[in-house]
Amino acid sequence: MYNPIQTFKRYIAGDILSAAKDEFERARINLLVNYCIALLLLSTPFIPVLYYKNLMPQLWINAIAISTLPLLFYILKVRQKVRWAAILYVIVQFWTSLSHLYLSSFQLSVQSLLWQFLHINFAFFVLGSSWGFLMAVSTLVFLAFGAVNELSGLAYFNSGYPWDQLMSEHDLPNLVIPFFMNMYILYEFVRTRGVAEIEIQESKNRSEELLLNILPSETAAELKQKGSAEAKYYDEVTVLLPISKFFGHCLKYPSPRTGE
Repeated sequence: MYNPIQTFKRYIAGDILSAAKDEFERARINLLVNYCIALLLLSTPFIPVLYYKNLMPQLWINAIAISTLPLLFYILKVRQKVRWAAILYVIVQFWTSLSHLYLSSFQLSVQSLLWQFLHINFAFFVLGSSWGFLMAVSTLVFLAFGAVNELSGLAYFNSGYPWDQLMSEHDLPNLVIPFFMNMYILYEFVRTRGVAEIEIQESKNRSEELLLNILPSETAAELKQKGSAEAKYYDEVTVLLPISKFFGHCLKYPSPRTGE
């Protein structure tokens, strides 16, 4: 059955997914592309709703975020720079959340916490611990300022934006969407870890089979335990090798330990 979303995803990320070195890299690429597509599909229909409700600041914030998607897809498809695209995505999403916090005078809500937690999880999974830590610290700073500002009765900062024009945190989509996107990241992390462990074990088994094919079992076991094997002397051995000058030269040194 034809799936336009999967077709578009293969067109954008098919090459970089094929060139991915391991399961972790494939998972990071998949997560980035899926989130870009989700932003396109979820935010675009939301624009007319914002326009109908005359929520113009939120409309412009979402429109600017959507307008960066062609550049993201270009970086993935043409430049094939996954990290560049991920950094741009994180910066745009952080700016989007910060802009919404600005409109609400940095007052905390369940919605804002879910979105901020989503950006932190995404940065940790796709960009690594350094970016995740940076996002976490930045988020904590803004949330701490928001808490102090709210307790002071907005004495430190007040955007002056009308409260009746702010998107309600009780709207079901504003809560469900970031919640399930967070769950998706956690699912990908657990799934990828499981697949990676299986791949590591399979690679280990192949290495052991190779050793057993070319070495005696006791020598292979010694290599596995110690990382090296002590040379042994045998009174009589039979070796079948193609004739070579190098092998003839080696026959001059019969001692496996000293080479003399």
